[in-house]
Amino acid sequence: MWLLSCCFMAALWIQEIWEVKTEPEKYVHLWSGEGPVAGLWYYASEKIYLFHLVCLIIWFLAGILFCLRQGQFWRKLLFMHFGLSVLWLAAQIYR
Repeated sequence: MWLLSCCFMAALWIQEIWEVKTEPEKYVHLWSGEGPVAGLWYYASEKIYLFHLVCLIIWFLAGILFCLRQGQFWRKLLFMHFGLSVLWLAAQIYR
């Protein structure tokens, strides 16, 4: 189940990068630092936002790798990945 979740999230963030690069007019208002997203560091500029997205993609690709590998070491990494991902999601929701 976590494998499917990581695949979905990686695809979602890849699609987001595609939209930022192909339809930048949809995102221009975010870079000004005004409105409800003014306090979020990753909306400071397009480059920082893209960096943030690339980091998220790498994170979820690592989750895919952990799901596909076998052994106790990889299982521990998988549980840590899952736990940290849930904490990140909770922080995003309760911000």
